[in-house]
Amino acid sequence: MKILVADDDQASRRLVAAFLRRADHEVVDVESGEAAIEKMIEPDPPAITIIDWVMPGMSGPDVVSKLRDMALRHRPYVILLSAKNDKASIAEGLDAGADDFLTKPFNPLEMLARVRVAERTLQVQRELQQHIDDLEALAQRYNLLGELIGGPRGTRGERPAAVAPAAASPRPAVAIGSTRLRPDEIDALAQRALAEVGLGEVHTVAYDAGMPKASAPIVLAWSGMVLAGEKCWIDLLLQVDEAGAQALHAAALHRRPTSEREARRFLAEVHTIVTSAFRGALQARGADILSPGLSRAVERHPGAPALPLPDDTVHRAFGVEGTTLTLVIARSACAIQYKDPRDLATGQIVATDFPPPEIDAIPLVTRGSVINERFIGKLVAYAQREGARLGVPVFAPSMLSARV
Repeated sequence: MKILVADDDQASRRLVAAFLRRADHEVVDVESGEAAIEKMIEPDPPAITIIDWVMPGMSGPDVVSKLRDMALRHRPYVILLSAKNDKASIAEGLDAGADDFLTKPFNPLEMLARVRVAERTLQVQRELQQHIDDLEALAQRYNLLGELIGGPRGTRGERPAAVAPAAASPRPAVAIGSTRLRPDEIDALAQRALAEVGLGEVHTVAYDAGMPKASAPIVLAWSGMVLAGEKCWIDLLLQVDEAGAQALHAAALHRRPTSEREARRFLAEVHTIVTSAFRGALQARGADILSPGLSRAVERHPGAPALPLPDDTVHRAFGVEGTTLTLVIARSACAIQYKDPRDLATGQIVATDFPPPEIDAIPLVTRGSVINERFIGKLVAYAQREGARLGVPVFAPSMLSARV
């Protein structure tokens, strides 16, 4: 943890810094309140500050008040250090905005314990902020999706544009199975989904002719699903060059995107609708589908390593609004693996409820859950508490999904 120590007394400052460094903390020490403020507005500021009360110029409480008035991206945890130990002084320091108070001469063990409290508090704050960021991003996605499929766009209220007949595919037909789609079925599903979001006339083109130029950045949208009964992972990719993504955004929403990020979110939501169409078609054929989550879109630059596509991959391409979208459907084997909780990794999908009902009526993780750090912590704690070495049944993500 990066910690700032501000004290005009050199001996005291070095003593505090020495104890913190022995505890493997990164320490930045300064001799004035003004210098402390300067350090806190740098690009990578300390997360914890230990500030002496009495300093020339700005006092400790002055520094704390200044920090609290500033619009800092990350709010520091502030510990005031002072020889004053009366209740009125402690109240004054805390009222100024300090999170904790430590009296001189300090006990090293107490100081390190209070730093650990600060670390735990900051970890909770980071987790809460991440939840807030995730919710804000999700709200933006749902707003865009609502605009995409339900907003007035000039052509709304008219029948979706007719799709052109599928052209003959130059690639060999895919073998038909219970959950396999023929190229013409893939084309029809994709064309209907793209037309539904208001992208006008959609027609198939030869895949080789529709590949994005290698010299231009592309926007790549991804989603994945597990066909549990067949122990098969399917990756769906939708890609277009950056200019094409912006053109499609303008065509569907009748406005230009405000940023490249918005254009990527738009393609992710288009891909959500395409994925939903494919999922429905597969479920109609009896597929038992587990999904790892929402579609996501990334930018890939020229020269990026090629994606590891499996042999069982179908490529299709569609002309729409003067640009070309390419669709990739990749299937790879995905057997159930039984993992010790300590060996779990984020992104894996729980294959069956765990613990199984014969051990516990209430599972810690349910079938279809996506493993994250919180689940790993719960499962490790369960294994330690029960003394059991039960394997958690999971499907591991494909190599392709890990690279997108």
